[in-house]
Amino acid sequence: MKKTLFTTAIVLTILIVGFLYFQTSKEIPSLSTEVVIEEIHSDSLNTSVFIRSISRGLNYKVIVISQTNKNFDESNPKNEFVYNWTPIFYQLKEDTLFVYTHKRVKQPVEFNSPIFVKQIELSNSKMMDLFNSYKDKGIKLIQ
Repeated sequence: MKKTLFTTAIVLTILIVGFLYFQTSKEIPSLSTEVVIEEIHSDSLNTSVFIRSISRGLNYKVIVISQTNKNFDESNPKNEFVYNWTPIFYQLKEDTLFVYTHKRVKQPVEFNSPIFVKQIELSNSKMMDLFNSYKDKGIKLIQ
């Protein structure tokens, strides 16, 4: 009886230690700040705007459309389009950057780029449709 109990305790201990090892060895998402910058260049205007995607840890995600390519993680709604926690689709046509989003943001008062930013607000179902077809339409996604 004591041998059976001892053997059961050892097997359970090995199973628990193995389970904990495999659970903790999974890759943990980065908790540092990650900034990705994409340049959107208009050949006709010979100028650019920049889209910055800023992720900080597990609970912070901002997408910014800016006139500068500054590599910092703070945004300014006075001179930048700031989208919180929402992916955006975009497409440049001549002098207009079309931004497809679930929720439009306020037009920055100090955004003075020759590239006009036109926000197009889409319903949830239209956003889902766009997720499935944006590549075919020549539209890009940033998340």
